Amino acid sequence: AGVGNAVQIRGTDANRTEINGVSTVGSGAGRSGISFEDLPAALIASVEVTKVPTAQTIEGSVGGTINLRTIRPLDLKEPLISARGQMENSDLAKSTLPRLSATIGNKWDTGIGEIGIVLSGSYARQDVAAFKPRVDRDALVMPGSGPSAEAFPFLRIQFLQQGLENYEYETYNGTAALEWKPNDDLKFYFDSTLNNQTRGQQSHRVQISGTATPSVVDAMNNTAFETVNLGTLNGPNGPVDLGTVEAAVAGTIGIGGSTGTVIDPNLRTSSDTGARVTKSRVFDFGTVWQATDKLKVRAELSLSTSKSRFPNFSTTLDFINPNGPQPVIGKSIDNGVPLEFDLRNGTLQFGIDQASPFAPTKEQLLDPANYQLQQVTQGANATNNKERAARLDLSYDTSELNPFVTSIDVGYRWNRTTAVNSEFSNNVSLTNT
Repeated sequence: AGVGNAVQIRGTDANRTEINGVSTVGSGAGRSGISFEDLPAALIASVEVTKVPTAQTIEGSVGGTINLRTIRPLDLKEPLISARGQMENSDLAKSTLPRLSATIGNKWDTGIGEIGIVLSGSYARQDVAAFKPRVDRDALVMPGSGPSAEAFPFLRIQFLQQGLENYEYETYNGTAALEWKPNDDLKFYFDSTLNNQTRGQQSHRVQISGTATPSVVDAMNNTAFETVNLGTLNGPNGPVDLGTVEAAVAGTIGIGGSTGTVIDPNLRTSSDTGARVTKSRVFDFGTVWQATDKLKVRAELSLSTSKSRFPNFSTTLDFINPNGPQPVIGKSIDNGVPLEFDLRNGTLQFGIDQASPFAPTKEQLLDPANYQLQQVTQGANATNNKERAARLDLSYDTSELNPFVTSIDVGYRWNRTTAVNSEFSNNVSLTNT
């Protein structure tokens, strides 16, 4: 829906994500770290991507490592004050919402050495939407197989769906960086990144299914076709031409069956209401010490946490066509809605076949009395992810000893990672009255 949430390296988004070299943990069950939809670009000073790991690269990625770096206080050459206000317009969601961010920073020479501080914060709202039409044409109709058959094989319509996914984001972010340099050989630093995000979902879809029964297939009237070139495959003796096939692009689907039997096709509506409520925290404290002219020591402690809740409530309704054949009580109630479709000119159009005597009117489609609850799904999942880590790195400069090996680096890292996934769901299906 227009919101970036992952980066692919070597074709996968199973990458390790760090902030200032510190591990992050994700909001779900994955192991790729914090989602990029949780962090605004306004808080990031630079991005480091490691595709070929070295010995000092922390393992855990499939594709590579992405390190998001914030502004370092002692790198400032003058006081920093920055503020930014933006508005984002989404034509599909029909919304215009703000993005605000600000950063302040400075460094001072004091009696106890250099001290630098940078504080950043941002607030953003987004309302985005995505239309997701779908049509399936994967059922082959052979000549002579029934009333809907043609003189040639063709692929018929099986499933049609039009969906609208809508997401509303509200995100609060803050970063703080503190550096203290008592002398030229010693530096201490502390970083924190805080993220609170709520992503709400209000999506719905309309679908036509139940078009695969023999009685419905016999009630089809396909009026237009297109030729699909299936291309070639490389075989042991060279390319193999797979040929072409005709596929239906326009026509009608009538009601099949009779009283007391399954009546198709189905007209169903569904809605998905849910959210992801996430609180992520990243803290690290460390020191860099130039012990001698040759030996440099770095030590660091870090903590990354992410807690999320995923409430969800979804429903599916069956439209019971009052103009169609009515099944006997005790049988499965389907709705029997005549359908027309037109896939020509790069469009996906489907709707009620108004020429059919069984066609429901607009008023009947909008009447709640003509709908039956078919399914209810509830969810209350939660995740609680945490990583505690410590590292010690030593680097000894050997550039004066030989021109080939410029340093010897030794490091140790300890980490304990926990991931707790609590899954709760309840599904009630009312498929038989």
